[in-house]
Amino acid sequence: MEMTEYMRRQAVSEVTHHGRLLCDVARQYGLSTKSLYLLVRQSESDNQSSAPWLQRLSSAIAQLNARIFN
Repeated sequence: MEMTEYMRRQAVSEVTHHGRLLCDVARQYGLSTKSLYLLVRQSESDNQSSAPWLQRLSSAIAQLNARIFN
């Protein structure tokens, strides 16, 4: 069975957003652990390069948290 783009995104999301173990998700989707690892790494690099506003937002939130909780 060939993985669709939706299935790839879903597998990556289960690792990155839901905290599931890479090996468990890879087994569930019929992937090697290395293949899923590479998909997760690619997703992370895509997110960093395509969303500079997200980095700025994260930085602003961190600064606000420091002001509130310190």
